[in-house]
Amino acid sequence: LHLQMDPVQQDLQQAAETDNPRAYDAYLQGWEHYNRRTREGYTAALPFLERAIELDPNYGRAYAALAALYSEAYIEWRHKELGLNNANEARYIANTYLKKALETPTALSHRIAARLHHWNSQHDAMMREANTVVRLAPSDAESYLWLSWALIVDGQPADAALAIDKAMALNPRYSPFYLAMKGTTYYQLKDYDVALEYLERAYARNPEESLAVVMLIATYARLGRIDDANRIVDDYPSPLSVNWARRSFGFRNQEDWVHLSWALRKGGMP
Repeated sequence: LHLQMDPVQQDLQQAAETDNPRAYDAYLQGWEHYNRRTREGYTAALPFLERAIELDPNYGRAYAALAALYSEAYIEWRHKELGLNNANEARYIANTYLKKALETPTALSHRIAARLHHWNSQHDAMMREANTVVRLAPSDAESYLWLSWALIVDGQPADAALAIDKAMALNPRYSPFYLAMKGTTYYQLKDYDVALEYLERAYARNPEESLAVVMLIATYARLGRIDDANRIVDDYPSPLSVNWARRSFGFRNQEDWVHLSWALRKGGMP
């Protein structure tokens, strides 16, 4: 492999790992639960990831994983699964863990930083972090997965489609979230028939995948299948609203939000 790594960056990434096999095992189990992206998965992930940093208090990757877990709990309104009373607690804890993770940065910690920049409508900072993720981990499918998301909300769906294709090629055993991301790129490209194919596949595999749920409602509405859109709204276990979707997507360009919000309202989202 003709690769040249920055020695300073390489040392930082190595410092973020652990030489404690029990801590590494706990991290792997927690990360597996997190990647299911379900209520039960988030709840199950927490004790494993907390155990990882108990076993190795300097385990940077485990801190980044905890930041990922709490940031998703904040963004997805799933704070109760982590024993919290409100979403802002999850946001505070995510930032605390992220600060610790960035002392020995990994691609994962930069990925979470990109997510939080996005939530704060700091799109330029989001794109810088998303590109840093790919630079640090160019062979990791998750790098391109989250670059795809950043490009979607930044108004570059064609480039986002290329990024998600790269992610799927790197990880042929991709999760439903990859399918939801690909469907979202085609929705933004206004190819609703292709979008529907991927979104229905994602939803069939995980009906709790919020991106698939939101985009499936919008796509059904665009295709005139209002009853199907209404069914998805009614079946989702957490409250849905157009205002929640606006905060979650946080598009840079107003026209991208108009394109989505019209369809969500037509599809019956309150």
